[in-house]
Amino acid sequence: PIYLSDPEEKYDIIFLGLWGEGREQKGGLWGSTSEAVIRRGNSIVFLAKKAYRPIKSIVLGFDNRPRSRQALAWSGMLGENMKVPVTVVTTGSDSDWLQKVVNAGNEIAMSYDAEFSFVTSDKRAADEIMLICAGKDEPLICLGAFGDKPIREFFLGSVAEEILRRADAPVMLFK
Repeated sequence: PIYLSDPEEKYDIIFLGLWGEGREQKGGLWGSTSEAVIRRGNSIVFLAKKAYRPIKSIVLGFDNRPRSRQALAWSGMLGENMKVPVTVVTTGSDSDWLQKVVNAGNEIAMSYDAEFSFVTSDKRAADEIMLICAGKDEPLICLGAFGDKPIREFFLGSVAEEILRRADAPVMLFK
C-alpha cells in the first residue's frame, strides 16, 4: 500500500514505478497501487517502467481538453528547462477540428521557449503516439489522465491506459 500524509492533500507530482512485485501473477497489467493513485488522486502522476534514463524529447497527446491543455503547458515548461523538443500529437478525421486544436495548442506553446512541432493524423491516438515515440530517443510521454466519459472508457478503453500498457517510456498523466 501507499501512504500519503493526508489523502486530501494536493501534491504537485507523484512519482511511481509502474510495475509492482506481483506483476507476474497479474499477467503483466499495471499495479493496483499505481491504478489507485491515478484514478483516485488529483495530482500529476509520473510513471516509469525502467530505471532512470535522461529524457531527450517529449511526446504529448493533445485534444484541447483541460487535461491536455495542462499537459501542454507542463510540456512547454519542461521542454524549455530541459532543452528538449516537444512533439504535440493531435488525431482525428475532421480536418477543420484538427486545425482548431493545433491553433489552440500553438497559443499555449507561444508562452514557452521550447522547440515545438505539431503532428496531426487520422490514426488512433495511441497508435500515432507510439509510432512517434519509436522514432525518438528516450522520450517522455505526457497525456491527460483519462477521458470524461467513464462508461465509454470502460467499453472502448482509454488512450492513457493503452499507452501505459504499451510504452517503455516514462509517462506523465495530468488530472
